[in-house]
Amino acid sequence: MKNTSFRRSITALAVAASLGFALPALADNTTANISGSINANNYSEYTVTAKDPATGLEREISVSDEGSFGFAKLPTGVYDISVMKDGKVVAEQKTRISLGSNTSLAFDFINNDGTERIEVTGARISAIDLSSTDSGLVVDEVELDRMPVSRNITAVALLAPGTVMGDSSFSSPNSGGTASFGGASVAENSCYINGMEVTNTSQGLGCGTVPFEFYKEFQVKTGGYSAQFGRTTGGVLNAVTKSGSNEWEFAATALFTPKSLREDGQVSYSAGGAGGQDVFRNQTQDDYSKSEFTLSASGALIEDTLFFYALVNPRDVENNFASQSSGNS
Repeated sequence: MKNTSFRRSITALAVAASLGFALPALADNTTANISGSINANNYSEYTVTAKDPATGLEREISVSDEGSFGFAKLPTGVYDISVMKDGKVVAEQKTRISLGSNTSLAFDFINNDGTERIEVTGARISAIDLSSTDSGLVVDEVELDRMPVSRNITAVALLAPGTVMGDSSFSSPNSGGTASFGGASVAENSCYINGMEVTNTSQGLGCGTVPFEFYKEFQVKTGGYSAQFGRTTGGVLNAVTKSGSNEWEFAATALFTPKSLREDGQVSYSAGGAGGQDVFRNQTQDDYSKSEFTLSASGALIEDTLFFYALVNPRDVENNFASQSSGNS
């Protein structure tokens, strides 16, 4: 009986410790901010509410004496912003916030002289974020599905300006390779998933990954990033994964890479191998094939409170490649 009680206590302590260590990390690299201002006669009468209909997350704040407001560290998504006066909604706006960004909004309640006002609002606005020094790009799953890019994080990194494919010698065959940021070594990058660093710490080459369909949004930092990434002298790959919402969703994908469509390998010869007698590496027999499937389901167990996301990813990979050798052809 004592042994059972002891095991339960250890289990509870382990769970509490994991939550205690995980939550601070998740607060820095996985969120975004909303800031804005209103132009009115009496700021104290106004409050602003931000709500994510997908999860029920809602925050309400008062407008400052200068007419500004801000919501910090919000999960990424589409939010309904409501400005309220005396308990009534006087203005509404829908906005999408992306990973690590700061979205600015403005509301004007001064123009009450009866002048007709025509306002044109774009569906997508690429505004310059003056509150951040980061350079790079943010791309989500919807945009990636429209692009002819490989389904790996290196291909996402190569979408950022100033990024090129690194030397293939620093990566295993058919792994997707590694990226070089601004001429830096491929071993000087860092990677984060849901706020946790997953960089290969033994060599600094490559990142830990999850099934590609599990990713929700990527942030590629090519420069100007804050001191929390101070040990990085190359680039930063920051990603968040999908999670459940109030809407039930089911998805299935299939990916097939047949070896019959790959380019034939080459034969390379060692120094002094005149006449093609001394073979260094024969890649003519190399082949690689891959079949991959994903099945996912997500929804709300308790609306606005408890959600789940589940993904199954069976894969079959066949990889045969030549190693360094010597001998007669």
